[in-house]
Amino acid sequence: MIAVAQSQIAQALDALADRAEGPIFLPANLLERGIGGDHPRALHLWRNAGWTAFLGLSNAGVCFPQMRDADSQDWDALPAVLKNLSITGLNGEAAQIARILAALRLDRHPTRLDRIEPCFALALNDLRMPDAAGLSIRAPRKAELPLLIDWRAAYRIEIMGDDPAQARDNAVAELPLWLARDSLRLATRDGQPVALTGFNARLPEIVQVGGVYVPPTLRGQRLARRALALHLAEARAAGAGRAFLFAASEAAARTYTAIGFVPAGRMRIVIFEQPAEVAPRCGR
Repeated sequence: MIAVAQSQIAQALDALADRAEGPIFLPANLLERGIGGDHPRALHLWRNAGWTAFLGLSNAGVCFPQMRDADSQDWDALPAVLKNLSITGLNGEAAQIARILAALRLDRHPTRLDRIEPCFALALNDLRMPDAAGLSIRAPRKAELPLLIDWRAAYRIEIMGDDPAQARDNAVAELPLWLARDSLRLATRDGQPVALTGFNARLPEIVQVGGVYVPPTLRGQRLARRALALHLAEARAAGAGRAFLFAASEAAARTYTAIGFVPAGRMRIVIFEQPAEVAPRCGR
């Protein structure tokens, strides 16, 4: 595997676009934050000789593979590429994550979260709009930040397994960044917030849904599917053609298939209890 240079970012993005599949964190981070720099999502990026397989490692220590077309030599090169680097987690297609963990001998490293979720994809021209009468979406206002922090912290406890203090700290750190990127939409009914939707990664023609939340007291009213459909329709009007997402529960999967999403493989997210350092292989 070969390090990708700053001058090769455009070529890497073109090659990754040919293999766009959920999750799209790798190309989205590359587009937004590039290679190097000090932002947590800025990348170290490697590719194979044919530009058909890629591995990204963010400054935050998260590993993002896009190695669907990798050969055995590419996989065998990973321990040397990542040796002595710190990894806090991995996010990608489930089989690729399993293979990387085995290759790096990290498959038994203690985890705080290790979950496989079904992926879903949607061509936005096939979006099935539910009846959204009485519901509207808009960008959140700065004055609503305390509410957003409460909702995001609750989401992280429920979905990500954070403890309450950690969830709140993460929400406080995340939300200003999301607001700055205009990636959140607040759904309101009769002027009152009832749901939150978001895109956690974006390319010019693809959006990746993440962080859809409805407070427990308002669930069972199909608010999530209606709010998300409105957000996706807005993205389609702005030029997006496809959407990806991952379902954390059967109820979430039903919500998404109801508006046209179809199964598209499986993703796996791994968060280690403590950062793992990749040890060099003896004799390699």
